[in-house]
Amino acid sequence: MNRAQAQAQLSALELDQRARREALDVQRSMLLQAPAGSGKTTVLTARFLALLATVDAPEEILAITFTRKAAAEMHHRVLAALQAASAGRAIPGISPELLQAAVARDSARGWSLLHNPSRLRIETMDALNHWLATQLPIAARSGPNLEIAPAPAPLYQRAARRCLVLAAEDRAAAAAAELLFDRLDNNWSRLEQLLADMLECRTHWLPRVLEARGAGLAERVQQSLDATLRAELAAAMAVLPAVLLREGEALLMHTQRVRGAAPGDPVALTGEPASLPHWRALCALALTGQGWRKRFTISEGFERDDRPMKDRVTAWIDALDRSPGALAACEAVRALPDNRLDAADHGALEALALLLLRAAAELQLVFAGDGRVDYAYIAGAALQALREQGGPSDFALRAGGALRHILIDEFQDTSYEQFELLQALTAAWERGDGRTLFVVGDPMQSIYQFREAEVGLFLRARDYGVGGISLEALQLRRNFRSSAPLIAWVNAQFACLFPGDDDARRAAIRYLPSVPPAITALEQPGAAAGQTGVTVAGPAAAGPAAVLHRLQAGDLAGEAQRVVEIVRAARAGDPAASIAVLVASREHVALSVAQLRAAGFALRGVDLERLRDRPAIRDLAALTRALLHAADRTAWLALLRAPWCGLTLAELEVVLSGEDGDLFAWLQAQALPDESAQPVETASAMRRRLSRLCAALAPAIHGAERGLPLWRRVEHSWLRLAGPAIYRDEVDRLDAQRFIDALALHDGPERLAGDAIGELTERLFS
Repeated sequence: MNRAQAQAQLSALELDQRARREALDVQRSMLLQAPAGSGKTTVLTARFLALLATVDAPEEILAITFTRKAAAEMHHRVLAALQAASAGRAIPGISPELLQAAVARDSARGWSLLHNPSRLRIETMDALNHWLATQLPIAARSGPNLEIAPAPAPLYQRAARRCLVLAAEDRAAAAAAELLFDRLDNNWSRLEQLLADMLECRTHWLPRVLEARGAGLAERVQQSLDATLRAELAAAMAVLPAVLLREGEALLMHTQRVRGAAPGDPVALTGEPASLPHWRALCALALTGQGWRKRFTISEGFERDDRPMKDRVTAWIDALDRSPGALAACEAVRALPDNRLDAADHGALEALALLLLRAAAELQLVFAGDGRVDYAYIAGAALQALREQGGPSDFALRAGGALRHILIDEFQDTSYEQFELLQALTAAWERGDGRTLFVVGDPMQSIYQFREAEVGLFLRARDYGVGGISLEALQLRRNFRSSAPLIAWVNAQFACLFPGDDDARRAAIRYLPSVPPAITALEQPGAAAGQTGVTVAGPAAAGPAAVLHRLQAGDLAGEAQRVVEIVRAARAGDPAASIAVLVASREHVALSVAQLRAAGFALRGVDLERLRDRPAIRDLAALTRALLHAADRTAWLALLRAPWCGLTLAELEVVLSGEDGDLFAWLQAQALPDESAQPVETASAMRRRLSRLCAALAPAIHGAERGLPLWRRVEHSWLRLAGPAIYRDEVDRLDAQRFIDALALHDGPERLAGDAIGELTERLFS
């Protein structure tokens, strides 16, 4: 690397080290930007331990994550650190003094956290919402219980249908529905589905539609459109040199005259939405579908023999080409929508607003009737618990006052509603009162817009704070996961892909380069006095950079073969190497998996094969259905065919001859046909298999286990049927445990029937 790059990396390392030190200052509120591989979980754990060493009760600290897995990992890390400190062991990345201070506080206060881990408040945002929602006064609740529907889509569908059916009873609603039907070619099911889809993401639009109260929504959309266009045009004007804009105006005036356009207002490229037609004309003149325009004809407004004007426009485009960012700016302007909504759009928006409000009201009734709600309802109820007539409620003041420190992981995945909840929870905090907010995230990894996450909130919190709390911005820069050459390659590639500057409105995030953790400054022989050579030291310098392999587009077979060659070469260099193959989609990887297996490589796929497609899981699903419903004939037939019983089709026909509906009772009674119809040894072997099956299932169906939770009944029956011995592969055993865990976590397993068991594992993978 050159001297400038080396000095930049040293500077980044110094900032990184300072950020890690300052993150442990429990008197300051901070926003920590922590890219992948930077050790943010270790920093969060250290911060939590530092806070434990100062608070009067562990409940004064609240750590919020976005997934149960992340919450469990952090909970485990804190307890592991306390356990290690108690045993005198060190934890990498956390100072011994900090560990001992946390343990000493635990002992002095008598918390016994290792024996009372539930006192550590480390929970998901959904769990926090649920707890807050349960604090609403009974009189303030609108009816539904707070039981989460595992699959709420049918509830949205039902509410949308009720909205459309009842619309016929009201003149205004009927007119709105009729207008929307006309725009959708009178397709009832399509309108119903659109309403259902909107109900699923209602947290994003419902507050805004409620503010408009079903009227004036089109005006609000127009205002938002105007603001967006002004911002986009201002951005273009900041990039394009003014002299080139003035020349563009003159060229547009010339093309209008050549085309014989009626004289009108002078062409003016301004930041006002009204000038958008002129901007579009400019972009049409300068650009084609492939980039800058090269040829000019009468279609563009240049006469065939007018060489001076053609030279002039060519020189203008050459100047634009030399202007940094001009091409991207022109392409962005060309993609802007019309600057005015027409009358038909106005009417459609008002009609849609009316139906959406009615659909949202119907959804509340559906929730009340079904006795279950979705996560959006819980989140809304949590916010309602913290707010009262536009200000913080008494409960919010009490809850926020009881907290002294809040830590939030993956802050880039925060939604507007979650941001508002955080503001409400900290509304009573005052500057200098010792309370702190510590948020950690990486806006470069924000990928959850489908969950209403808004990465612009990360920038907003960094620049303006959260509510009345100002946040000091810190950055982690070291990457502990990758080799130095790979880090350098990634930095070079992604610096070109990300925007040049942060822009909260556009949710644009600039790339933050990482540095390897082992950069050191060394005096090099022959260096002049005062000059320092910089080298990469330590293990971070080892390892290859990225290598690109070019293939024809769509050549999946060739790609699979190349994957096998790369894996074979890597394994030849290091027989014990662990090799990961990342793919774009499950469909994309099928050939690669087949060829790797054919080449003799043992594979373990992550999220490639659906759990429900595994043979062991099919048998477990049949077992579950049979335990739930004695009359589920399909499930019982599958049980009799499964390896633990293994009846043939001919034997099934013999066994089930005369069956009257209760298969288990029929099998228990061993009501078999006359054995004279077949060899006695065959009938005896079949009888023994049936007896073993009934003995294994009897405790869960009629015996002492009948009152146990479903997942325990399934697990005990699975063990008695020798499932782990039949499916000996470790992957099968892990899959079986995952299925049983899914049963244990299900809100209402007793309601599962038929295809619902398949839906239970729809999103789980082997």
